[in-house]
Amino acid sequence: MVWLSAAATSSSLICLLFFVLTNGAFCARSLPPPTCSTRPPPLSTPTTRPQSSPTCLTRPLPPSIQTCPARPSPPPPAPTMPAELDDHRYNLTKMIGEGSFGTAWLASKFNSNELEFIVKIISTFSGSDAHVSALREAHFGENLTEAGLDITPKFVKAFQRNNGDDLLFHLVYRFEGISLEHLLYGGQNRFWWNWLKTTQEGENAIKGIMFQLISAIAILHDHDIVHRDLKPGNIVICIPTQKRRCAASVEEIKQIRDFKLRLIDMGSATNAYTIQLYGSWAPQCRDYMPPETGYGWMAKPQASYDMWSIGIIFLEMILGTNEIFTISNIDNLTPELVDLVLQYDEGDLIDSDIYRNLALLELCIGEFSDHCSEQDFADKIIARDPFQLGFLDVEALRLARLLLHWDPVHRISARGALQHSYFQQNEARACRGD
Repeated sequence: MVWLSAAATSSSLICLLFFVLTNGAFCARSLPPPTCSTRPPPLSTPTTRPQSSPTCLTRPLPPSIQTCPARPSPPPPAPTMPAELDDHRYNLTKMIGEGSFGTAWLASKFNSNELEFIVKIISTFSGSDAHVSALREAHFGENLTEAGLDITPKFVKAFQRNNGDDLLFHLVYRFEGISLEHLLYGGQNRFWWNWLKTTQEGENAIKGIMFQLISAIAILHDHDIVHRDLKPGNIVICIPTQKRRCAASVEEIKQIRDFKLRLIDMGSATNAYTIQLYGSWAPQCRDYMPPETGYGWMAKPQASYDMWSIGIIFLEMILGTNEIFTISNIDNLTPELVDLVLQYDEGDLIDSDIYRNLALLELCIGEFSDHCSEQDFADKIIARDPFQLGFLDVEALRLARLLLHWDPVHRISARGALQHSYFQQNEARACRGD
C-alpha cells in the first residue's frame, strides 16, 4: 500500500498546481432547479451486480502525449482485386476507417452493387498485438451475433491468408451505418453537429445517442464484458434514407427521424475467457481512458472504465471537438513545477499525466473537483462551446459529472445511468431506437 501515500503526495501537488493555474478561484454558485483452438464457451449468463450510488479551445496536447490517431486522410483507391472469402467474393469500394492495425472497407458482393458489408483487413503476423486484437474481435463478433444481442453489427465470418511474410486477417460484418465520428466532423460545414446543437430535435438526438450507447454497454457489462475502446470512431449509427437501409455517407442524410446505434471494434474488449487466452493488455486510446489506468490502480479491466469513456464522448458531442483536455494558461506550468512532481513521485507520473490531470481539473473534473459547484462546471463547458450553449438540460450536466467521477468505485454504472432522471423525461423516448 506504499502507492497510496505516493498518490496522496502527488495529488496534493497537483491540487497546488491547479490553484496556481486558476489563481485559487473557486465559485460557490448553484444551478436553478431542474427543468422538464477449441470453440470458445458461449457468453455467460448475465450477473446481477450492485449499482453505483450517484452521488478556451486553446493549445493542443504536448507531442509527448500518446493521443488517438488523427482522422483518416482521403482514402486511397480501392484494391483492384476483390477480397476472397471461401466461395464468396467482395468488391472493396470505399475505405471508411483506418486504425492502428488496419483498414475498414465498405463492400458489396462481387455480383451486386448493394453496399451491404464491412470488410476489415488487418495486416499482422502470428502472436503480434494486431493478431491478438483480431482474434479477440472475431471471438466477440461471433458470440455476440449468435447470442442475438443486436448491439454490434452482425458478424459474417473471419478468415486469414498469407501475404508474403505477413498475414492478412479479414473480418466481415453486415454494414450497419456510419461512425459517430464521421457524423460529428464530416459533411459540409459539419451540418449534422450543427443540427445537434441548434435544434430541439438535435438535443433529443443527443439524448437518444446517449441512451442507446449506455444501453448497449449495459448489456456488455451484464455479460461481464468490458469494451475498453469506446470513442466516436467505434460507434456506428444507422440512419435510414430513401435509397438505403442505412446511410453510407453524411451527404446522403437529408433528415433524421430515427436511428439505431451499434458498437464496433471489440479488439480491446475483455472477459474472463479472453483474459485467460490472450491476456488483458490491448491497445487503447488515451484520450478516452479513465485516470485510474495511468496510475496502475486497475488490476484488471472494470466496467467503470467504459463509463468514463462514455462521459468523454458526451462532452465531445456537446463541445464539438475531440480535444477535450487542454490548459488555457499552460505558461504557468513551469518546468520547475513539473520536475518537482516527477522527483517527488519517483517517476511514477510523466509529463503527459501532469498535463492531463491539470486539464481535467480545469474542467472541474478530477480528484479535487469537489471544490467546483455545478455552476462552475456549467460555466466551463459553456466557455469551451463554440455556440456558447453548453448543456441545455441540467440533468444532462449532472449525468456527465457522474460518468466522469474521478473515483471509479463511485462512478455511475450503466444500469444506474439508465435510471438517471436525464432519461426519464418524455423527450428521451423519441430517439431511443425502441
